[in-house]
Amino acid sequence: MKGMTAPVLGITMLCVFLMSSIVYGFNQADLDKLKATNQCTKCDLSGANLNGEDLNGANLNGADLSGADLRGADLNGANLRGADLMGANLNGAGLTHVNLMWANLNGADLTHVKLDETMMDSASWTDGQTCQSGSVGQCIK
Repeated sequence: MKGMTAPVLGITMLCVFLMSSIVYGFNQADLDKLKATNQCTKCDLSGANLNGEDLNGANLNGADLSGADLRGADLNGANLRGADLMGANLNGAGLTHVNLMWANLNGADLTHVKLDETMMDSASWTDGQTCQSGSVGQCIK
């Protein structure tokens, strides 16, 4: 048993080091800034609860919204250019749908994002093309 002390201590120290480097989610100051000013460029909102929020015209250029809960959010005209939305929840919440009409999604990462009931008329899609009228759940180009 005495010879096992060093390896056990080493493994314990490694675990503590790795756990301290894990990112736990959004920056509260960034969320407060967004709610106060409707602007938060290049900020960390990963995993934030923005369910039902009025983000009409918000400037979220380059923001990290990965894993964020955006169900029922109004993002009409929002600037999401280059934003990371990977794994964000954009499904409708009951009768309320996510509104991305007129939003700028050019260069945004929509990997693993479900857009089932999301309204996207006139949005600028990730490739810069405009979504046509009737774009619900997918961008009709």
